Amino acid sequence: MIPRPIQLLGIAVAAATMLATAYLMIMTTFMVYDDEGFVLMSLRRFLGGESLYDRVFSQYGPAPYLYHWLLTFAGSLELTHMFGRLVTLIHWVVCAGGVGWIAAQLSGRYRFTVGALAAFFAFNLLWQMIAEPSHPGSMIAAAIAVAAILAVNALRVGAFNRLAVVAGVTGAILVFTKINVGAFFVAGVGAFALTCTAWPDAWRKPAATIALVGLALLPWLLMAGHLGDPAMLGFALKASLSAALTAA
Repeated sequence: MIPRPIQLLGIAVAAATMLATAYLMIMTTFMVYDDEGFVLMSLRRFLGGESLYDRVFSQYGPAPYLYHWLLTFAGSLELTHMFGRLVTLIHWVVCAGGVGWIAAQLSGRYRFTVGALAAFFAFNLLWQMIAEPSHPGSMIAAAIAVAAILAVNALRVGAFNRLAVVAGVTGAILVFTKINVGAFFVAGVGAFALTCTAWPDAWRKPAATIALVGLALLPWLLMAGHLGDPAMLGFALKASLSAALTAA
């Protein structure tokens, strides 16, 4: 058992290391296709008072625009490249830390070690955030991580009403950010409800089967028009396999 002061020191060092690493990586990377500039331009025009989807083109829902309005309005800050990159950096570290915390809570033994490894791997897997600062993807990752933390806490104390609120609010945010991501989240919540509800004995297996089949088929339905793209086909295969393994 690692003493509590050593754990707290380790968490502080890990957080500082992730912040420093993320800062150096995100501030020294520029992609030639410049999604960062595209997103920042649409955000700045919206914050300047132009109508979204009328005068301001966007591929995304209104949620990230309202989110950045709150961030800049609350702090009276100007939306710049630096601001966008710092927000993405915070999302990155929050998501990695959240994954580590959840892994630690779900682990019976070696909680600190399991949490640290989970945070490390999550931080590394999310490195692509440096390619597109200000992109809604980082906000999506952070929102899901925070929702998962709140959901785990609610489940631990049996606060199912709170769990429903978390699921509903998060689902709405994701649907109004990227509809496909929102669809996966809502489907996941639905599958959880089907498998964890106290059904009569005769209903339990059919409910679990519906949850599994629904999760396995969803990526193929969403990507039906793009399966000729190897990347989309690979995504559908991975998503279906992940659903099957989760249900198992």
